[in-house]
Amino acid sequence: MQRKIRYYLWALALVMALTDAALGTAGDTNAAPLQLMVSLTDGSRLIGTTTLTNLPLRSEALGTIAVRLEKVRSLQFSPDHESLVVAFANGDKLQGSLGTLSLELQTVLGVVTVPMEKTLEIRVVPILAGVASNNGLMAYFPFDGDAEDRSGHGNTGKVVAAGFQSDAATGKTALQVNGTGSAYVVVPRAASLEPVDGITISMWVKGVPGQAAGHGWGTVLWKGDYCQPGYHIRGGGISTFLLEGTTPCANASYKENASFLEFDATKWQHIVATYSRAGGLMETYQDGERINQTSLAAPLVHSGDLYIGGSPVSGDAGGFRGLIAEVRLYNRGLSAAEVRALYNHGLNVR
Repeated sequence: MQRKIRYYLWALALVMALTDAALGTAGDTNAAPLQLMVSLTDGSRLIGTTTLTNLPLRSEALGTIAVRLEKVRSLQFSPDHESLVVAFANGDKLQGSLGTLSLELQTVLGVVTVPMEKTLEIRVVPILAGVASNNGLMAYFPFDGDAEDRSGHGNTGKVVAAGFQSDAATGKTALQVNGTGSAYVVVPRAASLEPVDGITISMWVKGVPGQAAGHGWGTVLWKGDYCQPGYHIRGGGISTFLLEGTTPCANASYKENASFLEFDATKWQHIVATYSRAGGLMETYQDGERINQTSLAAPLVHSGDLYIGGSPVSGDAGGFRGLIAEVRLYNRGLSAAEVRALYNHGLNVR
């Protein structure tokens, strides 16, 4: 009898620990606002924000529980909508069914009630406080095990000769690249990645100790064809943010840059490149502080695919050696306060 009691107490403690760690508790009142991407059975997709905090999940293993939506990465519905799989940001998964749920989204169409019986998948994207509710976000690659674009614009990439690794210090899963031009993520050319009046590129990088992560021709990000216009973060003595006009190799149009400091190859660093045509400035930031600026007031022009981590576009393109995570691209130049907010948000290790 005592053995059974001890077993039941152990099982109860395990369930409570799982609920607190993976699901969150109802007492957590500090959840950030959430953006949802909802895929429907007719091919439609809705993107909007919700004030919903809990999901009433019925699990055969755990019974009826309130799942904290902020802890969730996605909800995948079965074809008959009798069940669903909840994937959490920490890698846990639970199978079950939803209780009574009314999901309303604030979208560009106004408030929309989501028909749950016609929903294929729901993905959760945290909105960053202080960055104007993701205003202008063109693409977002967390690199937490895949190259999927979580912005809702469908700019999902393909992993080529690269992989994903969990960083021992933080537990963050990130894109791992080897410093050559043959290992990268490639994203097909799309109009949504080609703004005219401004751009911001934000990412977290961690080099390999002993490697000069910011030197040489190591490509961190490249958008464009060879000797054609585009935007880049790549080496050239030290890593720089480059904007190139219509014929950069012939020097017949602008080719401006703003450099970073040498990347620290022993810790995560937040690097940001911004350009605003109206403001007339290209700027680079590291760990929330502005490092450099260059004057420019010209429309952006574009070509080619987007490469992250390395590039095969030219023979000397090379690549970054280390880890890359939380890549965000905006179609406008973020302010210094917004850059600081991105840095303060830190690595998304939910």
